[in-house]
Amino acid sequence: MDIWPELHLTCARFRLEVEHPRKFGWFPEAVLRGALGYFWHAEGKRFERLYELFFGAADKAKLQGIATPPIGAVLNCSPCGGSFFELEVILFGKHEEQVPLLLESLHILGREGVGESYERFFVEGFPRYGVGELREWVLNEPIDGSMLPESFLPPDDVSLELEKPMTLRAYGGKFLFQWDTDSFFNNLVQRLRQLAQFYGTPLPADWGESLLYDARQVSASSSTRVVRRGRTSSRQQAKLDYSGFKGSVVLQNVSADLFTLLRMGAWVGVGKNTVMGSGRYFLFLG
Repeated sequence: MDIWPELHLTCARFRLEVEHPRKFGWFPEAVLRGALGYFWHAEGKRFERLYELFFGAADKAKLQGIATPPIGAVLNCSPCGGSFFELEVILFGKHEEQVPLLLESLHILGREGVGESYERFFVEGFPRYGVGELREWVLNEPIDGSMLPESFLPPDDVSLELEKPMTLRAYGGKFLFQWDTDSFFNNLVQRLRQLAQFYGTPLPADWGESLLYDARQVSASSSTRVVRRGRTSSRQQAKLDYSGFKGSVVLQNVSADLFTLLRMGAWVGVGKNTVMGSGRYFLFLG
């Protein structure tokens, strides 16, 4: 069975030099997303597609009867030494033409400053970016420094290192405060299904069932904690909770197909609030 969704990714990486890295680095994804949203909304039609990708395709969701569609972008911002940060933006679909508009937006906002304290930054050079199928991005990404074949059966343990807080929901939609491996895999399968439906080619009705069966054969040991993270949204006039799990999870008895699923999840993120940098993890072997 071919488990790969037909889903294109446009991945762009920007290098930012930040005036006050300590202040900026607390929750950079939220600060940047909020500033971009206000800017694109004010500027209007030229940035309409970017606004839709970052804040939701509401009209399409209404047509398809889905109350909460997946957001069409993932934002990750991480320190890379001194006052520098790497901003990685993943847009679901073929959106090469949006990268220059995103660069223009960042240049303008960097000069004006972002967040409550108007933190300024400078975009160094041009972004590195590319467009390709999810399959291509996954297979070209090394794990533990090695390029792995498409169907790779891990010999022993597979470790997940949760880089940013991962917000998971259990059945019924309740947020989890104790790590649950079944819920993690359910969240991942559901996310890929919805991303394919909205931004790629819809998957067969039974897609993911064999993966979830494999997941039930996995044994796991976790060393995770819930990290509290939140912000006040001036747009929504509310305090929003972005808390989630950080730490590591070791999985055993991972099938080749399940390992492929995990490789996909490392790219698209898992759980709620992925556009805010939540749900990002790295894979390690042994």
